Amino acid sequence: MRSVAANLPQSAPLSVRERILSSFHCTPSTSGRACCPAHGSPAARQQSTTCAASKAAKGGKSGGGQGFKGFGDAPKPAPQQPKRDLSFERDSDEELVGPAAAAAQQLGDDDYNEIRLKPAYQMYVDAGFKAQRYIAPSLALARSEGEPLAHLAAGGATLPGDLLLVTPALAFVEGGFNELPELEDLHAAMMEDGPPPAQRRVMDVLEGLRPDPAAAPPPAAAAAPAAQPLPSLSTLDVKFWSGRGKDTSAPAFSSRRLMGLLGRTAASFDSQDPAAMQARHQKPVGFVSLWPEYSLLGHSCVPNTSALVVGDRLFMHATDELARGAALTRNMIGTAITSPLAVRQAAVADAMSDLLPASAAAASAAAAAASPAEAGSASGEALLSSCRCRRCALEASVSESLRDTLESAYAWYTDEATATFSRANEEEDMSLLRGLLAEAETIVAEVEEAVQGEPGLDDEQQDWIRASVYDVYDMLVTLDELVNADGADLEYLQTCLQLIRVFGPGSDSHFEVALKHESLRVHRLETFSEMLKREGRGRKKAITPLDRKKLKALKDGADLAAEFRIESVILRYGYVSEAILQQLTEGLETYMEGLEQMSVMQAQGLTELTREMEVDGVRVQIVDKLEVVNGGAAGSRAGREIINHDGMQLSVVDGPSDGDEEEEGDGGELVDVQEGAGEGLDLEGLDLDGLDLGVDPEGRAPIDLELDGDVDMEAVQAAIDDALAQEIVAIEEEERQKQAGKGASKI
Repeated sequence: MRSVAANLPQSAPLSVRERILSSFHCTPSTSGRACCPAHGSPAARQQSTTCAASKAAKGGKSGGGQGFKGFGDAPKPAPQQPKRDLSFERDSDEELVGPAAAAAQQLGDDDYNEIRLKPAYQMYVDAGFKAQRYIAPSLALARSEGEPLAHLAAGGATLPGDLLLVTPALAFVEGGFNELPELEDLHAAMMEDGPPPAQRRVMDVLEGLRPDPAAAPPPAAAAAPAAQPLPSLSTLDVKFWSGRGKDTSAPAFSSRRLMGLLGRTAASFDSQDPAAMQARHQKPVGFVSLWPEYSLLGHSCVPNTSALVVGDRLFMHATDELARGAALTRNMIGTAITSPLAVRQAAVADAMSDLLPASAAAASAAAAAASPAEAGSASGEALLSSCRCRRCALEASVSESLRDTLESAYAWYTDEATATFSRANEEEDMSLLRGLLAEAETIVAEVEEAVQGEPGLDDEQQDWIRASVYDVYDMLVTLDELVNADGADLEYLQTCLQLIRVFGPGSDSHFEVALKHESLRVHRLETFSEMLKREGRGRKKAITPLDRKKLKALKDGADLAAEFRIESVILRYGYVSEAILQQLTEGLETYMEGLEQMSVMQAQGLTELTREMEVDGVRVQIVDKLEVVNGGAAGSRAGREIINHDGMQLSVVDGPSDGDEEEEGDGGELVDVQEGAGEGLDLEGLDLDGLDLGVDPEGRAPIDLELDGDVDMEAVQAAIDDALAQEIVAIEEEERQKQAGKGASKI
């Protein structure tokens, strides 16, 4: 497979990824241009880090979440220099003049090592912190000519990674782990006590921006509201109305009216941001919510924003370089965004049917078909019926043979590959997987040949086309890893990562795949380095030219993977500090390990994995569950006391319930330590003062563990770890004996 990150011609413009990474790595870009903005004008230096920051970024440990040295720390004031703002946020499009420009010219590289951390980002790792509402100064409501609906737009030049908004939910209902509540649940929660006046004011403004299509005015009067000034974004803030005293004139919202508005504007996700919620020691859950500002984004198959949710706050960042007036867009069609043009168009039409009246939808389709500048060819004009984004316009303009190749590959995935893959997993048939891998490689080769043979496409446009059959590339990666294990081709995974950048920039998948890609690259580099040391070729003179070439290739691959991870973090979380980045990385790693353990338990038919052990006469039970339970509903046992610590729940039980198999003499208490899937047990720092952790099996008096210096918690931790290791070995041996028994019975 050809790497999408191939060298660009000298005259090609810098890609978005190059512009992002140029702030951190002072190395030649793939286009051959100088990439460090700190070497440019004073205004450019005011917006960027310098070579010193670049070296610090490259010095971070790959895959370990070390981030960028000095990133986010307080700027060091230069002696005898006027106070200055070192924020990455662009406050003005004008060049520095006068004393400010003279001062900027006197600043050295070391003065630009740091980037000011936005206060809202503390919420990523602090469960007790609630970010205040923030709307970027460059954000505004706009209505494009010929468009029936208003949308959010960039009021000024915006860079990738810029924070656009932080907004608390107007209404928020949680579900379970990977479980979405129904829209009716949100409706019922809002109607239970009735929306207060301030909320009704906000919803009334929002309804004017997203009116009911069934109640649309006649065509003659439909254009009248376009001439009226759009409301300010401040009117979508509850606090804007809350300080007005008793508001008896707020519009009433009937149950039917509210349900209609929620159907057009509510948003649902199957999980809050997993990395941030793990860093906050909270379980990420699904939810349905209403953020008025988020509902005002339009759709694009190449979105220019990313969104994540922490608690009930929605954070949105720019993922592309936006000019003044550019509409902000998001993905409104879900997984259909990785499909060919016809499927995406149908999905967009279905999504917009709830927003646009029939007349407006027809006018929009006619405008799309009458846009040769976007369609690019007469044959492609008729293909654009709903979405007119750059990706759809490009795909509509390519040759019919290329579109046929994409549709055939997509049909192979949906009609054949998924069913065969499921059957191979159920039957544990490796031969089926090998055959499917060969088919996937053939399909991908055909797509690559068609894409690269299409004239006039640059690297970025080729990625847009490939993204229409992303599922085929993803299937290839999965099969390659299952069949070839450590010998899997990491170029496949890298291509998937670059395609996610097309349709899901800054998404949780973007971060997860980037982290996995870097981890595998670094692992291979470290493995090869250790092999050279063991063979006595660790000294420079002893390394053969072939080994040196391979070592350099592995090092370059690890460096590139680190750049991809940096990009995914910036597009999702903005410019965060090194400490926050490390916590987010560790949180995501823990979450991914937990998901892996859950999948193993599911494959074994287990709902929980229980291990019992005894430490200094204290009977302890470790329970790994498929779902981490909430403290308030941690089971059916009576008298349960919960202590939450680092995602772990330590519960004390007043004897087992009727359904428990454990028996305790003399009504003894049972210690039940419940972990989140994949999380390690760490008792250090627990406040156990006066907590009775139970009795030993012999019925002796309870042991009172108090942190008064008499208890060696490190010894307790070591004993638990040792017992856990023994239990794991015993479980694995038992599983091997079962498998051997099954094999013997078949014979």
